[in-house]
Amino acid sequence: MQRILFILLVFFSEIGLLSAQDFTNIIGKNRETELIFAKEKSIGIQLHSNGIGFTLRKSINKSVFRKVTYEIEGMNMKDSKEIKSINPLFVNSKGYSFGKLNQVYMLKGLYGIQQQLNDKPYWGGVEVSYFYRGGLNIAITKPIYLYIIKFINYSDEYYDIQIVEEKYNPEEHFPDIIYGRAPFAKGLDEISIYPGLSAKGGFSFEFGTNSQMIKNLETGAMIDFFPKGIPVMANNPKRNLFISLYINITIGKRYN
Repeated sequence: MQRILFILLVFFSEIGLLSAQDFTNIIGKNRETELIFAKEKSIGIQLHSNGIGFTLRKSINKSVFRKVTYEIEGMNMKDSKEIKSINPLFVNSKGYSFGKLNQVYMLKGLYGIQQQLNDKPYWGGVEVSYFYRGGLNIAITKPIYLYIIKFINYSDEYYDIQIVEEKYNPEEHFPDIIYGRAPFAKGLDEISIYPGLSAKGGFSFEFGTNSQMIKNLETGAMIDFFPKGIPVMANNPKRNLFISLYINITIGKRYN
């Protein structure tokens, strides 16, 4: 009986040892085929609480869990008080934002740090990181032009209507004479530039099993400050500060 127990003990010990070795070999093969990449490039689409934008990013790994990022970001910036309007007195009138003085666009150059919080298993999962970035921001404003209705050739029985393009003037242009928004190109020769600063922070979630490909969801908040106030809406103070929440979806690749 003791001999049988001894044989069984040796048998199961050998099976356990072989299973452990096989599992180690599987992991080893996956780790060996998993390359370590030093650099990353990605492009993203950003949806934020005041508009939309795009992101171009390059990252350099400084350690296994830490990387530095260089980012170019472009976006439009709306005001929360914008109200889409249309003149109901005229057929085929065009939509516009009543009271809006300027369209605002921002172009940013940001530098930051991204710190990984967990190691994603080789078979897949979610890698979570936190980040913070900051840098320079250039706001570009373009004045709003509208189609304005002019009443001409008045008489007791009739009058003629003429529609002209004019820069929006809240002192003269009231809803009943606004036909709609003029083409985007109108006013491009009157752009203004406002230099400022920008900062953002949040969390990054990376998905997928391919270590070379990047599929990433980023969410956080950003703040943009301008020493010189930007006129956005009529009858409102010029804006020095813009605060937004955002979601950024990026794709890209890693390389050496």
